[in-house]
Amino acid sequence: MAQAGLAPLQSSPSIMETDMPLDPKTPAQTNAALMARHTQGVKRAISAVIGKAEIMDKPGPGGLGGTYAGNPLACAAALAVLDVFEEEKLLDRSKAVGERLRKGLTALAGQHKSILDVRGLGAMIAIELFKGGDITQPDAELTKRVCAEAIQRGLVLLSCGVYANVIRVLVPLTASDAILDEGLALLGESLKAAGA
Repeated sequence: MAQAGLAPLQSSPSIMETDMPLDPKTPAQTNAALMARHTQGVKRAISAVIGKAEIMDKPGPGGLGGTYAGNPLACAAALAVLDVFEEEKLLDRSKAVGERLRKGLTALAGQHKSILDVRGLGAMIAIELFKGGDITQPDAELTKRVCAEAIQRGLVLLSCGVYANVIRVLVPLTASDAILDEGLALLGESLKAAGA
């Protein structure tokens, strides 16, 4: 499941993916997707179901409804957010942030043998850490140490994954390139200090 807003994944609602593919060039195919969230800056919930016409056209008029259906304030806020996406070119910014992060994280992977994977879509990127560069040995302890070193430097990282060996990077699209570069430098220092 995708766990992000639209811009970090460089998507529009019509192409939301339900599964994150290993290869971003081969997106997963989906019949329908569900999104629900409070609208940005407005504490009103909104949801949407999007899908292929042969599925979405089945119910007749008035055949669909729900708890979040039809709240005018939430709908107006959602439309305003979509306007901001277009006006501020947030999908383009997501692509640029993602490219900058991927380049920086790939460079760090070249310096630290414990990083065996750099992956993601758009501005949502992750690195995966393994003991001694052995893909059969996920390194949750190293991941904890890297996160602890990072917090001492003022960089908050999120560890995740089935084996707790993944560091996920999802920065605000409003972050400047200078802030991205500073974060990558702090991550590099943290990896080194943790013995990656």
